[in-house]
Formats: sequence, C-alpha cells, structure tokens
Amino acid sequence: MNGQVSLLAEGTPHWWPPKVEDFFLPGWIYPWVTKFTVMVWIAVAIVILFYVVSYRNPKLVPGKAQWLAETIYSFGRDGIGTDIIGPEGVRFAPYLTSLLSFIAVMNIFGILPFFQIAPTAHIAIPVALAAVTYVLYVWVGVQKHGFLKFMKLMTIPAGAPGFMLPLLIPLEFLQNFIIRPFTLSVRLFANMFAGHFILLVFTLGGFLLLNAAVDPGLAARDRDHLPRIAGRRPAGVRVRDPDRRLPAGLTRRRALTSANRFRYKFTATPVSAA
Repeated sequence: MNGQVSLLAEGTPHWWPPKVEDFFLPGWIYPWVTKFTVMVWIAVAIVILFYVVSYRNPKLVPGKAQWLAETIYSFGRDGIGTDIIGPEGVRFAPYLTSLLSFIAVMNIFGILPFFQIAPTAHIAIPVALAAVTYVLYVWVGVQKHGFLKFMKLMTIPAGAPGFMLPLLIPLEFLQNFIIRPFTLSVRLFANMFAGHFILLVFTLGGFLLLNAAVDPGLAARDRDHLPRIAGRRPAGVRVRDPDRRLPAGLTRRRALTSANRFRYKFTATPVSAA
C-alpha cells in the first residue's frame, strides 16, 4: 500500500487534487478580492450589459435580444410577481427580474470552463441575497400595515383559538423571522453545492476505481517477479499469497486479470527469508 501511495504521489500533477488555494487570486488582491468576488462582479456586468444592449433601441416588433429580455421580464412580472404576490407584485417586477437574471448567470458559471463553480455554491452569496429580500419583505409589510398589525399578522394565524395562542405565537415568530430567512439562503446554497459535491464524489470514485483496476503498486513493486506469477519462476524467488488460498480451479495467471485483481494480491519474497 505504501508503494502504491508513493507511486501515485510521484505521478500526480501539481494541480491535482484541487485545493482551497485555487480560489485565491495571486498577489496583493487576496484576501480582499477572491475568485467568488470576481465572478459576482462579472455576473453583475453581464446582467446590466444584457438589458442595456437589448433595450438600446426598442422596437414594436422586437428583435431576438429584445424578445429574450422581454420574455425574462414577463416571467418575473407575471410568473412570480402577479401569480405569487398578487396584483401589487407588478411594482416588484424590476427587482424580481434582476434577482432572477443575476442568480441564473451565477448558476451557469458552474458549468463553464475556467469558472467551474457557481458563486451561489458559497453560502455567503445566498445569505446576502436572502437578507436583502427579507429586509425588503419586512419593510413593505410594516409600511403597508404598520408595525403592530404586521407583527400580529406574522405571529397570530387567522382563526386560531385563543387557548392555542401561547403555543402558536412562539412557533410562528420562530418560523417567520428566523427559519424563513435561513431556508431562503440554504435552499439555493444546498442545491448548487450538492451538484458540485456529487461531481466530486463521482470524479474521485472514478480515479479510485481506475487505480484499483490498474494496480500501479503491484506493477511497480513486483515488476521483476511478474514472470514467476505468469508461470516462469525466477531463480531464488517464490510467490506466496499472504491473504488466503486461491479457490479451486483459479490459477495465478487468472488471478492477475482485471476481474480478479481486486481480490488477490501477490508478494514476492526470497526463499531464504521465508
């Protein structure tokens, strides 16, 4: 095992496996500016540039860019604002569309070369977006209903019996003011992080299976003794199986095939040392 590990270490390129330092930018920029910070700036620039260019010269019969921008805006206004918030959600359409476009661009970064990770997979980005959204939500509610009535609506369910209020008020307060902001950020972060984690598991698992199939430790450590295992015995060397005896009908030649190499390993030792 030590020989196999050392062989893998010697043949491993300097960039593998990925390290935390890969997210650090060189020079004096770090720690003030990280790779995630730069990607967020790029996402903001892409969103602003896209909408500015699309509506630079609006026409009654839209072109391709204008049509795409209007489709995204219609989804944010109608699909999210009107359908979920209600008729008053139309005034939040610019914010909803900007937030939707911003998150979509950052998520796409996860499958692009040189980026290869979405900024939303870093918990700080979803937390910041959830904080801004939740502060806006509370501010609009207080502005519309007043502080006391807003707190009543958030902590006392409509039609709840009076004897249940001592139990419901703490639960509703916990759900609306603590759990909801937490889940807003964790849902986006967990979805993006889980995708990268699954890719990591399959990638490392693939390398592990390939290394186990090739068995570089056996090839490097026992290269001089492979003729004996294949049927020709070098002088003064014998091959033994330290783990178990071979099952009936299984020869040492067959044991070295890729199908059986996972189960059987052979070590060569001088006869005098046995």
